[in-house]
Amino acid sequence: MRTPLLKDHSGSATMPGVFKAFIFFGTIAIAALFMIYTQFLINGLQENIKRDVRMWAKLWELAGAEDSSPRVNAVVFEEIIQKAYFPIIVTDHHRNPVLWARIPGIEDTDTSQAALKTIGEYRERMLRENGETPVAWNGQIIQYILYDYPPLVRQLQLMPIIEIAVVGVFL
Repeated sequence: MRTPLLKDHSGSATMPGVFKAFIFFGTIAIAALFMIYTQFLINGLQENIKRDVRMWAKLWELAGAEDSSPRVNAVVFEEIIQKAYFPIIVTDHHRNPVLWARIPGIEDTDTSQAALKTIGEYRERMLRENGETPVAWNGQIIQYILYDYPPLVRQLQLMPIIEIAVVGVFL
């Protein structure tokens, strides 16, 4: 059995050939739009997290300007930072972790050597990938806030790879 030709005798494209080209290029265009939109969402989430961390650092600075007691630090940490939806580490001015929340596999109150080692490794990765936000009182940096992106952002970063695979299989 012979397969249908894509061109007729005059050299012009037949309807099945045009339809196949439409499906091919349409699929590529839709995949590209999904990838662009996914990247747009990722960038928006990352910017929101960066803005939140900068805001919290400023809030902590303002709270410290009024009353630098440990109680103020505890309230800022417990009521604001600890309720973050992403991993966060607060260090002292020597960059030693003093407070943390949402670190995978580590309880917020775990101060064991194994936990501190894991937190230190996590801190290094956070610093390398996202930098640190200083908290200053009276012109002196007294703490740093480090953060990581939530699992949702990590999952969204995989979406373009999944989209390319699905489009490849479809085509």
